[in-house]
Amino acid sequence: MFADWDNYQEDDETLEVVRRYRDMLVTKNHSYFDLYEFEFIIDFFIEQFNFKDAFDAVRHALSSTPTLHR
Repeated sequence: MFADWDNYQEDDETLEVVRRYRDMLVTKNHSYFDLYEFEFIIDFFIEQFNFKDAFDAVRHALSSTPTLHR
């Protein structure tokens, strides 16, 4: 199942979005992320088995994307 796990690399776009998201959390400044960027962030954390950060990203997505509240 995890045979290629060590060779797995995220693409540059995903890593940049995750870096911006983490910077936002550290500096406590608001940054805009569209729905697709939140998907990248959440998927990244889930693939790293970092479910707490994935859940926190879902909460940020819900609070900052009003169309998700429907």
